[in-house]
Amino acid sequence: MCFAIDKPESLLNIQRKWIYELEKYCPTVPKILVGCKSDLRKEKTSHELGSDMADRVNAVSYIECSAKTRENVNHVFAQAARVSLTYQRRKKSAKSINPPASTRRRCLIQ
Repeated sequence: MCFAIDKPESLLNIQRKWIYELEKYCPTVPKILVGCKSDLRKEKTSHELGSDMADRVNAVSYIECSAKTRENVNHVFAQAARVSLTYQRRKKSAKSINPPASTRRRCLIQ
């Protein structure tokens, strides 16, 4: 889940709207909260507010980044991959038998 650091209302939308969507459609998927546009911070949204929101929505991680300065952008993707791989390992170890290939869901990124 992402929000714009320079727009405090976007942080509130995480709790008001987006967490419900994720809990409804992806209840077991781990969540990462990402504060975007950290280069535009004007003390409107502090790091502590983002961290508190991450705790409230049970996010496994909170990261702030800036595409403009490239600060922490690689860290966001690395953390997403790390969390995804950990989730996949736990999911596989919880299942004793893999479902047939025809019933497996796949996500394709092109």
